[in-house]
Amino acid sequence: MGQYVAVDLEGTLTTGGIWKGINRYMQYHHYYWRYLSHYVPNYLWDRYTVAGYGNRDKFKVHLVNTMQTMFRGFDMSLLNQMGSWIVENELWPKRRLDVLEELAKLDSRVSIVLVSGTYDNILSEFGKKINNRVIVLGTQIEIINGRSTGRILGEPNQGSVKVLRLKNLLGESELISTFSDGFADIPMLELSKFPVAVYPDDKLKKVANDRNWRVLPSGN
Repeated sequence: MGQYVAVDLEGTLTTGGIWKGINRYMQYHHYYWRYLSHYVPNYLWDRYTVAGYGNRDKFKVHLVNTMQTMFRGFDMSLLNQMGSWIVENELWPKRRLDVLEELAKLDSRVSIVLVSGTYDNILSEFGKKINNRVIVLGTQIEIINGRSTGRILGEPNQGSVKVLRLKNLLGESELISTFSDGFADIPMLELSKFPVAVYPDDKLKKVANDRNWRVLPSGN
């Protein structure tokens, strides 16, 4: 049996924003009108949930499903180029060095799993920055005849789907630790022997303190 450490991406390994990165990529590469045509209809819902009204997690699932249509017709080369560009220009420059240092201390026999609602092509490129053995569990893009259909495979890798896919990967193996910044990831944190709340939001911080989970950075 192997040993694993599960890590969320956005907010945990980086302060960069996935959608901000996609926005910048589409604008820089002259796909901006395609981006706007898909984002603008969702803008009011976005602002509504940011203000604390409605279900933010439900909105995120909707966004991952609908925004994928922006990439309809992209081949794998272009999708991978997009993932690399977003990591290089948005996510990696804003990486959390203290969290990455924690991962660097792990025994080489421990497998790191990036578990995120982020699209696989972006998640894979970030994983390569950590090491070439990182496993990724992200939202999968549907590819037919070498090109994106504008749909995702199955459901977005969020909430209960995240937990189920992680459990399937683990089998009987041990999940040593889970790193996450969000309250929504408590079920994933609970799977591990040593949960770590990373720059936690207020709700997660309270749970972490109540359960004596480690909080990173200490004193946060």
